[in-house]
Amino acid sequence: MSPEIEFPTKAAADRVRDQHSDHLCSDDDRRLKTVTFTSDIPESVIDQAEAVATSEQATADRPSIEAVELTEAEKRDLDFSRDGVNVPKARYLKGLGSEYGVDAFQHVDPGEVDNVTDARPILERAAKSGGIDRGGGANYDDEATERQQRKRREQAEKHAKEGCDHARDSCEHGQPEACEFLSEACGYDEQEVEQLLSGDFPTDETSTEQGLSGEQKGALQRSWGGYKAAISEIDRLLTHLEERKAAAQQAFAAINQIREQSGQDPLEPERLHEQLETTQDLAVQNHAEHR
Repeated sequence: MSPEIEFPTKAAADRVRDQHSDHLCSDDDRRLKTVTFTSDIPESVIDQAEAVATSEQATADRPSIEAVELTEAEKRDLDFSRDGVNVPKARYLKGLGSEYGVDAFQHVDPGEVDNVTDARPILERAAKSGGIDRGGGANYDDEATERQQRKRREQAEKHAKEGCDHARDSCEHGQPEACEFLSEACGYDEQEVEQLLSGDFPTDETSTEQGLSGEQKGALQRSWGGYKAAISEIDRLLTHLEERKAAAQQAFAAINQIREQSGQDPLEPERLHEQLETTQDLAVQNHAEHR
């Protein structure tokens, strides 16, 4: 399926077409404000185009809204894995909040508003009910409180899942405390825990056990456990790498968007490319060494 992105103006759509002409679908119509890309377009290009669309939409909807620089803490709080969350949008949202004298991020989730101006009624109510002063009275904005509670619940669920995943690995490797945690906190029944503890290994792990002594079988199982633990850690690191890569691409897209608005040529994230190439080289080298 060919991805499409709609821009607030045809001029903005044409700029993106010119910048990414190699990724335009044959069905793309330059008469329209909607740009149609090829199905194999890199995700980084889509991210950049969406950042441009969001920034242009904020300007078109309310030219008087000024983008405000984000603090490092505010940037860290942005969840780039969610649709509609990017730095330009957050900067305009912060600027809109300053118009009302409130902290926009205390009241509005960037991923839950399509356009920055959709947050106006929310921020207006927040300003009337106490703004950012939580101790300012009993009328403090209920929406802000609900959003904070939802965020705490999401974080608690995330930590709980990570804890259960870690406990499962530990239980499988023979740690009774971890097995007990699975039963009490993660909803595992007795049969599931017993299967983990019994070392019910897949066929490839048991295929070499025939003819081994008890001591050798124990050593073999421990080695398989160490191997699987290392693989799990590699998976975790790769997931984290992809998340950081997406965050870096989003941030650099915002940098080029700001440069474009001020008439400057776009830059290339050379340091990011170097680091990704180094990571790829290490992966290739490791594969070659273990063939």
